[in-house]
This record gives sequence, C-alpha cells and structure tokens, in this order.
Amino acid sequence: FPQCTCHTLPVSVIGRRGGGRSVSSSRSSGLRTASGHAVRSAAAYAATGAKTYTNCGKTVRSPENYAKTVQGNSMKAAAAKVRKDNPGANAFTYTANLASGKKYVGQTANPGKRIHDHHSGHGASATKKYAPESVTFTPHRSVGAAKAAETATYYHQKNAHGGDKVRGAGHTKGFD
Repeated sequence: FPQCTCHTLPVSVIGRRGGGRSVSSSRSSGLRTASGHAVRSAAAYAATGAKTYTNCGKTVRSPENYAKTVQGNSMKAAAAKVRKDNPGANAFTYTANLASGKKYVGQTANPGKRIHDHHSGHGASATKKYAPESVTFTPHRSVGAAKAAETATYYHQKNAHGGDKVRGAGHTKGFD
C-alpha cells in the first residue's frame, strides 16, 4: 500500500521514563466495518466474509496483510519519533506486544532497524512466530543503562504476565 494517512496511525508520547520521552505505537488494525466501527481482529473479521475498509473508506481486499502493514508503519513511526524526541539517547529499551498476549522485551541502539528485524522475521526466535503488533520505546543515555532497564522490565513483565508469555533480556527461546 502507498504511504498515506490511511495506512499510518498516530503514535503516543507516554511521558518520561529512563531519562527521556517514551513513545508507543498504535495497536489498531486500521480497518473499519461498513458501519465505520473499528475492526479489532483482522483475521476473525475476515473469516466472517464481511468487507473491511480503510480509515479513508477504501475497500481492503486482504485485511490481515493490511493490518500488518498499518501496524508496521505505526511501529516505524514510533521508532523515528523516539529517536527524534531524544537526541541525547544512545540506546533504547522496548516492549513489543505480540499476538496472544505475549510480550518481548529488548534493547537496541537502532530502534527502527530492530523493529524491522522483528517484523520481517529476522529478529529473536520468540518474535518469528508472533510478529509484534505494537511497541513502546524508552530512551536511555547509555547502553549499560538500557541493558539494566531491559532486565528490570523483563522481570516486571514476567511477574505481571507469567513466564510462559514473556521473552527477552537473554531469555529468547521461542514460545511453545
């Protein structure tokens, strides 16, 4: 799909963490029903056989691919925004929300490239089966600070969601 406002959702600045401004991508599929309601699950809605539309009102022929494109564009926009808003940051931690309520926690010096790697199947083994649907980036002044925050975030997410739903910070085996 060509780049236009139909295919990119806004990102959210969610406040200051780790010494800078954190940024989140949208989790929306970017799809609408004929009556204009948001489609939460492209796969489930497509299975009904009903037509789906963009935010601009255009018919979508492949809802699942469209939703992946919209989510990917939103994650790329979040990566660019966190970089722009935090010029003094040398590293970033991120929490990627995956399908089925799973999470992946990581750290990187290049958020755009890392999210592209995860989204294209070239990231961690944990994200090969479950591509990211949305992501939150937090900037850090040093790689050491980002690694410490990655570990702390991993254990926080693991305690909140369970060890079977969270990977990252060296715990990167695939989900069963």
